[in-house]
Amino acid sequence: MNVPQKGGEELFDHYHTAEGLDALHQVIMDAKARQAEGEAAGPDAWTKILDPKEAIRSRVFPVLQDEKQRLESALAEVRANRLDGTQFDFV
Repeated sequence: MNVPQKGGEELFDHYHTAEGLDALHQVIMDAKARQAEGEAAGPDAWTKILDPKEAIRSRVFPVLQDEKQRLESALAEVRANRLDGTQFDFV
């Protein structure tokens, strides 16, 4: 990954921080509007009986499983290439 090494402005541009903050602001404003209208929270809204760590785990676990599978496949490829004498270039 090519990450700028200079100033904060370049990092903001590289990671599209302004767009992310705008999206977050819009989500917050939409939620406040729904709350003001008395609309009930959606099915995956945090509640006092749900531990925040459990909520995060439920979202992250499938992503981590996919990443584990991808890494295992890459490792199997490296091992296969190493056994047949083929050079493997890491990027």
